[in-house]
Amino acid sequence: MRKVPATVARKDYLGSILINPGGPGGSGNAMAASWGPRFSAMLDGRYDIIGFDPRGVNMTTPNLGCYETEAQAVHSMYKKTLLGVPYDSRGSSALPAGTRARMEHAYLTRLNATYTASSLACLENGSKPMLESVSTAFSYGTILGSTFAAMRPHLVKRMVLDGVSNAESYHNDIYQWGVDGLTDNRNTLEGFFDSCVEAGPDRCTFAKSPSGKVSTSGADLHSRLEALYARLRDEPVPVPKSSVGPGVLTASDLKQRIFRGLYTPKSWPVLARAIAEAEAGNPQLLYEEEYGIFEELKPARGDDNIFNRYMEKIGATTITAAIMCSDSEPAHKSLDQYAEYIHEMGKYAPIGEIWAMWTGFCASWKIRPGQKYDGPWSVEDGLKKTRFPILYTSLDSDPVTPLAAAQKMAKSFGNESAVLLVQEGYGHCTIAHPSLCTAKSIRDYFLNGKVPAPGTHCKPEPGYLFPGNNTKSISTLSAEDQKLWDALTGLEDMNTRFRHHL
Repeated sequence: MRKVPATVARKDYLGSILINPGGPGGSGNAMAASWGPRFSAMLDGRYDIIGFDPRGVNMTTPNLGCYETEAQAVHSMYKKTLLGVPYDSRGSSALPAGTRARMEHAYLTRLNATYTASSLACLENGSKPMLESVSTAFSYGTILGSTFAAMRPHLVKRMVLDGVSNAESYHNDIYQWGVDGLTDNRNTLEGFFDSCVEAGPDRCTFAKSPSGKVSTSGADLHSRLEALYARLRDEPVPVPKSSVGPGVLTASDLKQRIFRGLYTPKSWPVLARAIAEAEAGNPQLLYEEEYGIFEELKPARGDDNIFNRYMEKIGATTITAAIMCSDSEPAHKSLDQYAEYIHEMGKYAPIGEIWAMWTGFCASWKIRPGQKYDGPWSVEDGLKKTRFPILYTSLDSDPVTPLAAAQKMAKSFGNESAVLLVQEGYGHCTIAHPSLCTAKSIRDYFLNGKVPAPGTHCKPEPGYLFPGNNTKSISTLSAEDQKLWDALTGLEDMNTRFRHHL
């Protein structure tokens, strides 16, 4: 665990907030180190911000993985990235087989959301003065939060779950969960196109074609992107020189970069420029954007000694598979079945093939958890009232955790146990497209225990997408709003860097 201490006098101190970034496999330690001070500032320093690593993640022991160093693990990821979609090998038996060879089977049966929720309950019961089950979680972290609330409703004091995933679908059918997660994926990509056209070529390079024609519709940009995909599929482009060395840019590289870009609208200007340059025959920037992460890692050695550990730069795919595939029901698929699933996902959503690679981890995963939460998942089926209402927050165009999932989870817990705040905008989780309205609601929830009214809708601040010199200044904000805005945009700066390492 890692703590960012509260900065106020004891009389103003409100307790501790547990944070988790999701994944699965995301590190709360890393999140506290990067986001903690900004999140603390957002709440006037009145809480300790505590990040925790679920079992098997980052700085926990024993170290789970098939490789001795993080660099070796990432090199394996690099080779899979070169192989590309839809021909990725993550659905093969190599990952689970290699993991079993390195780790004790009993340990691998205790890595899922159920065990993590039980561990959080132990923290609550064992450290009452320090922890009051105040928490905030993102993406997969919302599955942890929802599972915890379902199992231990009496321990929920305050809980904000942002970028909501359908926990019931996730626990029951990982492949259907994969499909459900992409409901708003196309909307997010269309948001990229439409906002690029609105910004114009001065702020969005991709708004102008190599011939000099300025696009007037998002549909035109979509057609140009599809044409670039087709061209790269037929003729991958050599990259003789780049900051990460020579290589070849493929259609799969472009799709991978689009996938990451949809998470963080702050990165859209660079993404647009990279696509425009690749379309014009210069693939260097797009190649560097896709492969830069593989140049950032030092060949540090994994170590089970908790006093001699280093902070991983990215989440390990091994632990992603171990958690995700243990959480859900057995999901074995033959090679032909998995290939068909990838094909169908590719037709369903713009980055469906990429998402299918992640759920495909489970195609050959045979290790089962020692315990697993199977419900209830609704008030009608017996879900108990939480001690305090959960605050679910969701964008209306999130590429991997759609609004429908948040609506489903809030409805399942019932009006007495949950409320949903919906924010307009693009990206993954509400911090991706900052809104003072949303931030104030979260702040009021934590500081004053005020739950937003049912049906609350927020809008993002204007001028955030493809900003330029003519973007309306926010200098008219009050001092308090300016402080909140600085903390909020600081969180998104860290979010963009964090997502670069996915």
